[in-house]
Amino acid sequence: MKPIETLEKTKPEIPPWEEKETIKRRWTRFVNRLLQPVRRIQGKIRGWKNSIKHKLKRHYHLHLMLKYQEKHWRAEAIFSAQDRRSKTQTQITGLFESLPRRLVPLRREMEKAVISEKFDARIFRGQYCKMVRTYRGLSTEQVCRLLNSHEDILKIQKKHPALWDNYPFKPEFIEKFEERTSEIYEEQPSFGWFPPIGFPTGAFAQWLSKIYCAEAEYAQFQVWYEEMASKRNTNC
Repeated sequence: MKPIETLEKTKPEIPPWEEKETIKRRWTRFVNRLLQPVRRIQGKIRGWKNSIKHKLKRHYHLHLMLKYQEKHWRAEAIFSAQDRRSKTQTQITGLFESLPRRLVPLRREMEKAVISEKFDARIFRGQYCKMVRTYRGLSTEQVCRLLNSHEDILKIQKKHPALWDNYPFKPEFIEKFEERTSEIYEEQPSFGWFPPIGFPTGAFAQWLSKIYCAEAEYAQFQVWYEEMASKRNTNC
């Protein structure tokens, strides 16, 4: 009688590359468990740094607002009060002295303007800004202080680099912009790697209107300006 042969249980052979991957995964899991407390501490430290940075940034902006923008709040409050007084039904004289009424002569002058090749329609931008400034009761010195400390100056000058050539703004430049706008070289668009050249009178007039709290009036003036500029097939 033959003895029963016992079958030895042998483990399946694991390929070398799979064994290396298994060791690598186990080692990565072990290292991650060791570094988990350290990463938790790093996350807390990062959160503390961010909170401190945001608090300092908030206090810094508050400091700027109190230092520079208080005059803008006061100016906006004064302008809003003027608009409310001009719109009251009880004051008949206030109705005729409102800002839209003040701009009616400018509208008529723009309609009667004789358009030619040598005509520069930009002069009406200066006249518009002067009429709004006088209506608000601001001097050129006050306008310069509001411009030089405005919160949007960096954004506007980044879009129009030519503004840096006239910064800080002075009363002489405001008077030149209002009285002799045609003497200012208009901004030309950038070409290739070259930045734009010239002064953006349109963007500057829009910026002044924002400071004067007359954005609605400027939008209406822009409609008049485009209607006048469309009479000829050249850029104004």
